[in-house]
Amino acid sequence: MTTEEKTKTKTLGKAAISLNGVGKKFSNTQVLEGISLDVSEGEIVALLGRSGCGKSTLLNIISGLLPFDQGTVSIEGVISKNYTDWHSIAYMFQEDRLLPWRSIIENVCLSLETGSSSFNERRQRAMKVLKIVGLEQVAHAWPYQLSGGMRSRAALARSLVINPSILLMDEPFSKLDPLTRSLMHTEVLRLQRERKVSVLLVTHDVEEAVVLADRIVVLAPSPGRVATIEPNQLSHPRVPTDPLVAEKIRQLRLKV
Repeated sequence: MTTEEKTKTKTLGKAAISLNGVGKKFSNTQVLEGISLDVSEGEIVALLGRSGCGKSTLLNIISGLLPFDQGTVSIEGVISKNYTDWHSIAYMFQEDRLLPWRSIIENVCLSLETGSSSFNERRQRAMKVLKIVGLEQVAHAWPYQLSGGMRSRAALARSLVINPSILLMDEPFSKLDPLTRSLMHTEVLRLQRERKVSVLLVTHDVEEAVVLADRIVVLAPSPGRVATIEPNQLSHPRVPTDPLVAEKIRQLRLKV
């Protein structure tokens, strides 16, 4: 384990997200059962599993978008029904969801428009985060003028502009080509280290989970439940062709 990882391990402790026995039914079908896990402050946890095991459903429950039937969900130590600081949670969906009638900077500003900040303040904050993700030169472009990778960075900027303490990610890079996806992985790791954001990432890509996550939670289907939780202490950068990383990927594929 590297010095950086030892330091991170020591500082992890308080749970940003805590699930205890969470269950969910749709009609008479049990889709999630007995889900218990914590995401510590400053940690990246990947939810890995086959399609239909309830990964996105679980993310929607954590975000408050979907009610649940059993168990408890706590955010930063507060039971979810009593939690009020929802603006500290950002959500990146599978699609970038950029509004085509708004420029890139206007799309990024969208997350700030429910607050009390002025038009100029919103613009300044949006431009600052666009510079962080390398999109300041296209701030006034339209979404259709950007490549898939640039649109993903714009969506990431929109999530980061609220300065979240928790970032939920639902397969946000699944539609990107392998090279662009790898670049986005590097970008996410850099920004997560800088901002100490707690990240819960849904993915069906074993390689992505190994490259990004500190811990990997494998969900089994029908109903969705925790099959195993795998620690991942490999040092960064994690290159899939590295023998240690490749072996971790191989072992994990056997468990999904």
